[in-house]
Amino acid sequence: MGAVATWALVRRVADQEIRSVSLAHELEVTGLCTSALNLADSMDGVKLSALLQRRLDGALQHSNRLVDNGPGLGIAAPSLTDSVRRAAAYYGRVGDEKRKRDAEHLLEHLTQAK
Repeated sequence: MGAVATWALVRRVADQEIRSVSLAHELEVTGLCTSALNLADSMDGVKLSALLQRRLDGALQHSNRLVDNGPGLGIAAPSLTDSVRRAAAYYGRVGDEKRKRDAEHLLEHLTQAK
């Protein structure tokens, strides 16, 4: 294997690892935001809910883009997968069907990648 081909292979593997780490981060944020949103809904936290919802929306959108471009987590991560399941349930509870479908789409990718 030539030097250029070796470099290209190493670069591709490194890029995939970076995307996988990014996906794990976004899934972790998804779990944190969902937990906080569920707690905030039981109090008077309109601003907190709005800020967390925007971050949750962004995390799910970014995670979906990452899995649609190929990388998975490469490891079993039940707590990260559960965070997406809880996000789908949250969106269903607040009546946001589009985002619920987005979360379910992400969940499907994550559970198939085992």
